[in-house]
Amino acid sequence: MPLENAALITVIVVTYNRLSYLKLTIDSILQQTYKNLEILVIGDGDQTDVKKYVEQLVDFQVEYLFVPHCGYPAKARNLGIETAKGSFIAFCDDDDLWHPNKLEHQMQFFNQDSSLDLCFTNRTVIDAAGNIIEGKGLNWIPSKTNLSTILLTNFISYSSVLLKKEILIKTGLFPDELKFKAIEDYHLWIRIASCGKLYFLNEKLVHYRIHENNITKKLSVGAKSVLLIFKDLFPQLRLNYYLKLKAYMGVYTKYIIYRIKGI
Repeated sequence: MPLENAALITVIVVTYNRLSYLKLTIDSILQQTYKNLEILVIGDGDQTDVKKYVEQLVDFQVEYLFVPHCGYPAKARNLGIETAKGSFIAFCDDDDLWHPNKLEHQMQFFNQDSSLDLCFTNRTVIDAAGNIIEGKGLNWIPSKTNLSTILLTNFISYSSVLLKKEILIKTGLFPDELKFKAIEDYHLWIRIASCGKLYFLNEKLVHYRIHENNITKKLSVGAKSVLLIFKDLFPQLRLNYYLKLKAYMGVYTKYIIYRIKGI
């Protein structure tokens, strides 16, 4: 894609005490075939080692920012969105990796469909050393990616998302509350699905890294957390009774299964 015709994409990477992983993540972003990028590295707390690393990247459009340490990523992510100069925004966790063609492939679909608001992709799962873990990945992607299906489960990988910045004007940003830690992205995806158009690009363009320092919850605890999202959003979204019933039944079914399995 010729640079003069390419929209600026702001890539937001929030980090906290993961410099070794962060360097690999940034390398995968800098290797993108789509070149019109602004990269914002945002610390959850001011991190001298990260700042020095970013300052060495003088040949690239990479900027270091930080928020006071809070222990959850929403505040830093929102600072990135508010600072972003790009008309498109991409997110990547500081331990995940991108395939070199990720952004180029996604932008092709935005160029083909002006009504598209968010594009997400498939993924592979890697371990701490970067080895692919076979048999892991997205458990389920529905044939239609819309509000009705996303209320059943969060099938959107955060590090795979590319979206138009303008959709966030309609929906607002990530919920900046500790109670939504590790589920703030799901809160946002639901709001976007309620008023925008989503597309699933079924290519494994992201390596999602699993290691001991991931921000995760037990599956049963995660299912209970989803109820917080429903309680917060459903009055705003004004969903019909059957859609809400289906969503609640899905969460409670998963919660019971997870408790029985002890996970």
